[in-house]
Amino acid sequence: YSEFSLSHWEKQKLGNHPLFVKYSQFPTNTDFEVPKSIPHQAIWSRFRLEGDSRIIGFVLPDEYRDEEQNKSGFRFDTNTFYVVFLDEHHKFYKMN
Repeated sequence: YSEFSLSHWEKQKLGNHPLFVKYSQFPTNTDFEVPKSIPHQAIWSRFRLEGDSRIIGFVLPDEYRDEEQNKSGFRFDTNTFYVVFLDEHHKFYKMN
């Protein structure tokens, strides 16, 4: 997945479903909990794999592009998908 930008993956489909999706918030109907180390600015997202499997993680909002993180010398990258969970059975964003 690192060969192309995240905007490329948002346009790709696996069957009739988008391959990469950004969520408006962490889902309420989920079997997962937000780890304490995740920044509050995180945009929760997922990559669809085969069957019910998903890679769950987050991206950072565009306004953080190339901003320095707390004068650390490190810069935020808004084209990075930060992996947090492997959801093998579609339990992160439950539909029912």
